[in-house]
Amino acid sequence: MFSYFFKVITIYVLNLIVDKLFSLNALKQLIIFIFYASFSSHAITNELSSDVSEITENTNIESTSTQLKFTQLSTLQGLSNSNVFGITQDHQGFIWFATEDGLNRFDGNNFVTYRHNINNKNSITDNVIRKIFIDSENTLWVGTENGLSRYNVELDNFDNFKHVANNDSSLKDNVIWDIFQNKTDSSTSKQEKSPLWISTSEGLHTLSPTSNVNNIKFNRINIRDHNDKIREIKTIFQDKQQNYWLGTFDNGIHLLSKSLNYIGSLTQANKFNLTIKANALFDMKIIDNQYWLATDNGLYIVDDRYQLVSHLTEKPKENDKSQVLLSNKIRNIEQFDENHVWLATHNGLNTVNLLNNDIKSYQKNNKSTSLSENWLMDIHRDNNDNMWLASYGGGLNQYSPLTELIFHGLTDNNEKKYRVESFVESPQGTIWLSTEQNGLFSLSNSKTLTKIKLNLQESIWQITSTSSGILFIVTKSGKLFEYNIDKRTLLEKANWLKEANYPPKNTILASTDALWYIDYNGFLNRYKTSDNTFKRYSTLNNDQYIHFQIHNKKLFLLSKYNKLFTFDISNDAFENDHFELNKTINIKFVNSIWVHNNNILLGSESHGLTVVNVDNNKITTFNESNGLTNNYIASLLIDEDENIWVATNSGLNSISLKTSKVIKFDIDFAINSPEFQISSAFKDTKGKMYFGSPNGFYQFTPNELLKIKHNITFPVFTNLYVANKKTPINPEQELIQNKINTYTLKKHLNSLDNLELAYKQSPISIEFISPNIKLPSQLRYRYRLQGLEKNWIDAATNAANNRATYTNLSPGKYVFEVQAYDIYNQNKAKTSQLNVRILPPWWLSTSMLLFYGLLTLLFFIYIFQQYRNKQLYHSQIKESEERLKLSLWGSGDEMWDWNIVTDKIYRSNIWGILDFPQDGTRNKSEQSTDEGVLKTNIHHHDLGKVKKALDEHFNQNTDHFEATYRVKNKNNQWVWILDRGKIVERDENNKPSRMTGTLKDISQIKKTEERLKLFARCIQNISDAVIIYDRQFIAVDINKAFQRITGTNRKQTIGRSLSFDQYPKNFTQNVKQHLLTKGSWYGEIENIRTDGSKYLTDLNIDIIQDENSQISHFVGVFSDITKRKETEAELRKLVSSDTLTGLPNRSYFQANQARLVRSNINHALLVFDLDNFKKINDSMGHQVGDAILCQVAKRMLTLGRKQDTVYRLGGDEFSIIIEGTNDIHTITSLAKDILRTVALPFRIKNQEIVLYSSIGIVLSPEDGMTGHELLKNADTAMYHAKGSGGNKYQFFSDSMNKQAVKRLQIESLIRHGLKDDSFSVYYQPKIEIATGKIAGMEALVRFETPSKGIISPIIFIPVSEETGQIIDIGEIVLRKACYATKKWVDAGLFDGRVAVNLSAVQFTQSNLVTQIANILKESKLPAQHLELEITEGTVMNSPQEAIDTMLQLRALGIHLSLDDFGTGYSSLAYLKKFPLNTLKIDKAFVDDIEESEQGRNMVATIVTIAHNLGMDVVAEGVETNQQLSFLSGLRCEQLQGYLYSKPLATEHFQKYLLAHQIAKKSTAFS
Repeated sequence: MFSYFFKVITIYVLNLIVDKLFSLNALKQLIIFIFYASFSSHAITNELSSDVSEITENTNIESTSTQLKFTQLSTLQGLSNSNVFGITQDHQGFIWFATEDGLNRFDGNNFVTYRHNINNKNSITDNVIRKIFIDSENTLWVGTENGLSRYNVELDNFDNFKHVANNDSSLKDNVIWDIFQNKTDSSTSKQEKSPLWISTSEGLHTLSPTSNVNNIKFNRINIRDHNDKIREIKTIFQDKQQNYWLGTFDNGIHLLSKSLNYIGSLTQANKFNLTIKANALFDMKIIDNQYWLATDNGLYIVDDRYQLVSHLTEKPKENDKSQVLLSNKIRNIEQFDENHVWLATHNGLNTVNLLNNDIKSYQKNNKSTSLSENWLMDIHRDNNDNMWLASYGGGLNQYSPLTELIFHGLTDNNEKKYRVESFVESPQGTIWLSTEQNGLFSLSNSKTLTKIKLNLQESIWQITSTSSGILFIVTKSGKLFEYNIDKRTLLEKANWLKEANYPPKNTILASTDALWYIDYNGFLNRYKTSDNTFKRYSTLNNDQYIHFQIHNKKLFLLSKYNKLFTFDISNDAFENDHFELNKTINIKFVNSIWVHNNNILLGSESHGLTVVNVDNNKITTFNESNGLTNNYIASLLIDEDENIWVATNSGLNSISLKTSKVIKFDIDFAINSPEFQISSAFKDTKGKMYFGSPNGFYQFTPNELLKIKHNITFPVFTNLYVANKKTPINPEQELIQNKINTYTLKKHLNSLDNLELAYKQSPISIEFISPNIKLPSQLRYRYRLQGLEKNWIDAATNAANNRATYTNLSPGKYVFEVQAYDIYNQNKAKTSQLNVRILPPWWLSTSMLLFYGLLTLLFFIYIFQQYRNKQLYHSQIKESEERLKLSLWGSGDEMWDWNIVTDKIYRSNIWGILDFPQDGTRNKSEQSTDEGVLKTNIHHHDLGKVKKALDEHFNQNTDHFEATYRVKNKNNQWVWILDRGKIVERDENNKPSRMTGTLKDISQIKKTEERLKLFARCIQNISDAVIIYDRQFIAVDINKAFQRITGTNRKQTIGRSLSFDQYPKNFTQNVKQHLLTKGSWYGEIENIRTDGSKYLTDLNIDIIQDENSQISHFVGVFSDITKRKETEAELRKLVSSDTLTGLPNRSYFQANQARLVRSNINHALLVFDLDNFKKINDSMGHQVGDAILCQVAKRMLTLGRKQDTVYRLGGDEFSIIIEGTNDIHTITSLAKDILRTVALPFRIKNQEIVLYSSIGIVLSPEDGMTGHELLKNADTAMYHAKGSGGNKYQFFSDSMNKQAVKRLQIESLIRHGLKDDSFSVYYQPKIEIATGKIAGMEALVRFETPSKGIISPIIFIPVSEETGQIIDIGEIVLRKACYATKKWVDAGLFDGRVAVNLSAVQFTQSNLVTQIANILKESKLPAQHLELEITEGTVMNSPQEAIDTMLQLRALGIHLSLDDFGTGYSSLAYLKKFPLNTLKIDKAFVDDIEESEQGRNMVATIVTIAHNLGMDVVAEGVETNQQLSFLSGLRCEQLQGYLYSKPLATEHFQKYLLAHQIAKKSTAFS
């Protein structure tokens, strides 16, 4: 088989080579025939000499690269009609299908069909659906045979639009052909919606997709003299240029300009110079920035410049027979992934590979997974990357990429079933598999199955292999055969059947040169294949084995007595230790064993998988209770990430040893009948796994399955059922009615804010679904009704519809939650909510509850009133007693009553911490004396004052007694009190008999008074001046500092109004207004004292509010800041001056210019520096340079007007600001004066130095709105002046800025290109004129960016040389060229030299030679294969240094070439000194060969000079045979140019080398 494979590949390769080399079909066919004949005769000879022949049989499962599996949906599954015209998917996940009999909505399980109902104005307008479209607002539009419908999500119905006679704002007719929406661009605002285009049989319309149906108006498109071209438009498309492509049904394709003022037919001459010979355009898409057109004449591909790129039809192309379509009529285009595009045709499905342009075809066949019908109408890729294909007559076809992850080989073909028993891998990577009844098969890397025809009359039980190239086949009867894969010979092992004692159905394991098995007696046996000898092994206890496994040159054997033994194959003996399994493990049910690290895996027939940890003897069981699909373990494998893969009778499972997580893989991956064969499992060297089954085998890569992500969408509420009846939507009917059978919804469930239900409406059921999810079998739902339950309830898994039902809910508010989650990752979930309110029954309604509450309230009011009347009498008595106490409590005063006759004092509301004041007059009997001295608690300074007040009142000199004094309390603290009283009774002698009064604690009041006095003293004595104004801004008080600072006294100030004499009157008004509105004002004020001296203050005025938050006064505080301001001015002067020249510096310049810009003052800015000033510093020293700068500063101060200011910006850069004018004459006169003045000789240290300057000029505000922008533009203009030779002035213009911006853009692109490796190397061959062979090649750099495309070297190389980036670019080119050359030299494709250009910047590098040597070392390219091209300008700047560098390069063995000779400053004197090998003639001279005799003489002279100097000559830019003939006559050694090849990319140049080697002569490459 492999020899055949090699021959076919060889013939294919030769066919490609002949395709390239020969254009004559006859010669090509003759060569191919000779090769075919040679190989065929050799193959027949080999086949006849074999004992076993090999043939390829077609099986009903082919390679995944050529076969797609489709799931078919038809009317049997609920589709309304088998003729499907269109497919789309909405934002909720529902997929919509347009059919010939209604509109279908599919949620992944069920179809909902919308049909026209003559009795319902909001039903869809017609059953024949021609077009469905979802706009940017997620609104579904439906085009029918009888009008346009818009789906209303809230009401689950349609707004319909039809032609209305005599109404130009309606449709022209009702036959809808296409619906399209404009692309949004920068001109479209966020609020403005892109218009929709509607095409009908009679014309085009546009409309704004507003929500109000009454506001929708159709604007009929009118194109003068071309309205006949815009009828029956099948397809509308807007391209990148905003032009419209209009594809008619049978009248060709038209291009309509963005402004709608030009339309051109693509079947005729048009301004776009594009011709497409097609009558109909069915679809149009942008693929890889190209336009793909699906027409009735095949597929057209057009680039964005309207150039035809390709045209594919059902007829093969002459140069590519593989690019053939199934039909010329292509209905739809859809991109499957970044590399594949699907085409729906009238004769099946075509897929286009964008990488190699390979086209594959898929059509209906007898397989259940093929297309249901070849006539395809539409393709749609859904949110999960599933492809939906609409057919005419065959319903729907769905393709899921998940089905390709598990390859199902040898599947049932309705004739025979392939029961796959075992697998073996050969060293070449081929998988060999045995079937029970159908023999031996091989599976190649491309998944091609080949049946091996053996001369074997028995069924195969098992295959295994001990060495490369040998298979051992065990038959059902127990015979053993040896099959040589290379020789294809089959040999029976004769002694096996006699001596093996082998039970035919026992497993045989293989190691190097040996087969291992358990015999009839349960003992381990070895069969050595090299000498056909047997050996039997037994343990000391003669344990009998039932299962075993081989791993890492060890056998693990499980005995019938729950023991695990280890046999070391290398030592040919059992290990001493064994492991005893727990007795709870029933060994008789175990059918497989696997040992991995410290875990023993036991598969059973009915108990699932048991994992035993050897270290801690922990047992873990996986069965149906914890996620396993079935308890029967057919076989198991372990992948590289320690996941166990288990095949059961119900599917395939993955078990993580780390997390114990179980994942099943079944129907989502097209494993529809998951039954697996026992012990039929295999993992190849690449990690792929194989599981055998009664119907073929399954192959997959574990990590590809495990990395699949489940995209879960939010559940959608689909239907409400009340009393098991579906609830309709009727917005015009009352929301809640007591009769259950008339209950309707105003809106769809998903659009309701609240769902209100009557108490009687029970039971209720809510249906929900997450539409069209990726992995349905891994999705589960759970729900709960918050307010009723806290825990989630799992929804039924096998129900046709997901539904939650509740019965007899209590009145109240609830929140219904439904959650869709991944069963393997429950944290990955999406939850939707619905607010539900159950209204109460009539007896619990709001009105009844209010009535019950009113009755209860009246009863309690009556009881309360009776109790209140009883208490009222008692309270009146107490009120009179307590009123006085309450008054005293409220005031905090103590009341005293002094009976003068008895000298007793009665006190009430006593404070508790104070004895009654002992003044010696009142209450004498209670006051003690000490040796005749009265003891008192009144302060001795106050006692006399108290006695005097009492005496005055007793003598009737005062109406009442009042005194404030200090009394010591019980805490030994002084308390201020206010003591008031009055004599209320007198006896008949008018003597006082009773006196009453109060005591009041006024300590806090006294403290407040003291603080106020202190505050007043502080104000009078602080250093800051304080002035207080009343509400009318009249001064009412000042402090001493005010008088000291202002020089005025109180008399001069009090009574004056607030004013600022040094400022206008409106300034004072503004300050007052600001105070009244803002509450404070701050500013620095200049004033004059009475002696005439000026002073500065920083004044702060604030308002003072009274207790009613009204302004009562204003207080002003200020200090004298005259000295501080003078100091600040001195500091500013120091900061803003240049220390060298004394001129204002850059900081002062920026501040002054900012002031001018801010004040909108016109001015001109002149920026200049000294040309070549750096040379002065470098050659004569910085002292001389500083002296020159000082003299320049002095000269500049003599120029211009007095108001013009000169600044030193830094270094040798100066600027002058001309204020108040933009007069060109004034500006240019000053600029000329500057040039003249600077050009005057400078005499420094007895040396005369002459310098010049370059000036850049900008005008404000014309050249910039900010100071920064003006300075930048002035610099730009100055550098333009300097670049033009210097000693001139230059006004700024926009073009300069654009050039600077463009240069910065190029510099940025280069920087990103270096980072992203965007620089590639192209190669142009150098041809030896004498022989026509490739003598060398030149490496040329190319730069391609994602945003700007390919950038010319003419643009980016000068910029990179200026910025120094050319060094990095040059290193990249050199490294890539060396590596590529090394590769071609090693392959024998090239033995010349690669020439790499060195720029002048690179040549000045000090480490150039070291860098080149390192690259040669890295790439391992011999130096003899490298040539460096140097231009004349590079070496002529410093000839001697250049010679030294070239000698070092020559010492490495590198060839040197002088590029573009004659275009620079050629010097024959130096030319003979330079160690050059080659001289290159520039293309400019080669072009003149055919133009003039002078040109031919010039070339002849250059060739003669080179030959006389011992150099070879290479002519650049050779494009014609006449040039070649002339150069050949001059004995020019080599040429380079388009005559032989343009510069080629690396991969193309390799093909060129290959073709050149085969043809033995140079071939032009196209």
